[in-house]
Amino acid sequence: MGIGYNFSEASNGATASSFIYPSIINSMVNQGLINSRGYSLYLDDLQEATGSIIFGGLDSDKYYGNLAQLPIIPGTLLNGSKTYVFPAVVMSGLTMVSRAGKETTFADLYLEQYPVVLDSGSTITTLDPVIGQEILTAINGVDDSDTTGLLFVDCSLRNSISTFNFAFGGTAATPMVTIRVPISELVYNLTGLYAIPADITLPRLPFKDACAFGIMFSPDVPSQYPPILGDTFLRSAYVVYDLQNNLIGMAQTNFNSRKTNIVGVFGECD
Repeated sequence: MGIGYNFSEASNGATASSFIYPSIINSMVNQGLINSRGYSLYLDDLQEATGSIIFGGLDSDKYYGNLAQLPIIPGTLLNGSKTYVFPAVVMSGLTMVSRAGKETTFADLYLEQYPVVLDSGSTITTLDPVIGQEILTAINGVDDSDTTGLLFVDCSLRNSISTFNFAFGGTAATPMVTIRVPISELVYNLTGLYAIPADITLPRLPFKDACAFGIMFSPDVPSQYPPILGDTFLRSAYVVYDLQNNLIGMAQTNFNSRKTNIVGVFGECD
């Protein structure tokens, strides 16, 4: 729909004919439909068929606790100047928690200055090879991205792992907010979107029951593309994109909420 920053519009290329057009959210503000350039996103869990997006407001019944307000990180252009390009925030920690309570922490010090883009247009989460390899080793996964485009794990991972915890702001030890992503949101049967075409043979796997994993890694991250937290993460987070004030609001999703209490972005009255 084009509800991000103007800089990332498809028409804004490096040509003489480049131009910026009024996005749908700017048009809503200009027409007086909403008071500020902000919206909130609620995807709900993997089993639900619907979610919601609210322009100019948020639904306080769709998350737990308080919304942490995280500053959006501006991007650096080729000429060295800075501008807001993507809704990126600092991820300060990533931990895997077993059902028995054991914690495995990935690249703590490396992560404290780790910008990630909260992108609902991406199905999966894509991180860089340093963190990706640590995760792959911890879950005994097999990277088959060159052939099937998937990372394979044993389906029994669902029985041993509880959550992947993503920390934001502050430090890994004292983050501003931690989003806990249940393993059920990250391990998928090889059906539907993750079905393997009949003409492709699975690689040799060290387990019998293969599933797909919702966190991938790419050598192009972050050299060419920023790390992305896609839908496999965003289902577990209620996110408010406040483009007016360059802030991201984030809290743990209240899955399957059937109530509604809509208010303005960060308390504004629309």
